[in-house]
Parts: sequence; C-alpha cells; structure tokens
Amino acid sequence: MTDNPQPGAETCSLERFDLLTLSEVAKLLHCSKAHVGRVIAGRVLGCRPIPALRLGRRTLVRRETLMVWIERNETDVTIPRLPVRGAGTSRIGRKYA
Repeated sequence: MTDNPQPGAETCSLERFDLLTLSEVAKLLHCSKAHVGRVIAGRVLGCRPIPALRLGRRTLVRRETLMVWIERNETDVTIPRLPVRGAGTSRIGRKYA
C-alpha cells in the first residue's frame, strides 16, 4: 500500500483554481486586454472592478469569480452616467472678441 494520492486527485483540486490571464478574460468579454486591465483597476465608470490576483506583474482572474462578476453586472441597473462635456452652458448671448 502506498501513501500516494489517487492520480486524478491533484487535477480535481487544481480545477477549483481555474485561473485566466488578461488575454483570456478579454476574449471571453469580447474586449481588449487594456480595457480588462482598466476594469480590474476600477477605472471604468459604472462598472464594478473585476476581482483579480496579482503575481508580480502578472494578473490572473478566477473563472468562477469572473462569472459571478458578469452576473452582478448584468443585473445592476443603477449604473451612473458620465457627465456630458459642456452640458448646462450655452454660447447664446455671449460676445466673442
């Protein structure tokens, strides 16, 4: 009798950590890798940041976390709108030199 685990046991435990690269996330979301990076950093207005894991310069996202993030963003109807540039100002009545 040996103390070695079953051959499929290690693979099964690794599947829980199904990690995606930014390129893979971008393919799934049909957007650029740079846009995914901005969403992860929280720099996209009206969009919750994607939770991610950083290993040095490498950024990884768990597939399960991404699926939960997608579901939450699908049902979020209170997305703030970007302010319109120049809204509320009028040039009517101004004199130009």
